[in-house]
Amino acid sequence: MFFSKDIVKKDPADELFYAVVSGNLISVQDIVSKSTINLDSKNKDGLTALMIASKHGYKDIVEFLVNQKVDLNSEDNKNWSAYMYACNSCHTEIAIYLVDNGAKVDTRDSMGFSIVMGGNKF
Repeated sequence: MFFSKDIVKKDPADELFYAVVSGNLISVQDIVSKSTINLDSKNKDGLTALMIASKHGYKDIVEFLVNQKVDLNSEDNKNWSAYMYACNSCHTEIAIYLVDNGAKVDTRDSMGFSIVMGGNKF
């Protein structure tokens, strides 16, 4: 069966998540400039673009998203925040940057654990 590219509409949020996972700041900026996408959109796991960038250590994308005024304290389906992902993945610079810009450090996940209680390497 043949499908035209014109018929299938791409979801800008999915494109944003793909660009972030790929670590492609230029694509992220391009998507943001060409659409009215909600930068706090979540994927099926409740992850935002900021959480994904924090988890993977893409500081340039984190800085761009923070400058776009995303919600620094948004939580995923397990109550993890971008700060928690940065700490858990040992991305110290990102964790500090998030805190310096207003991220909460006293959050707890769905099981009641904080990043400090988890014995993180951070």
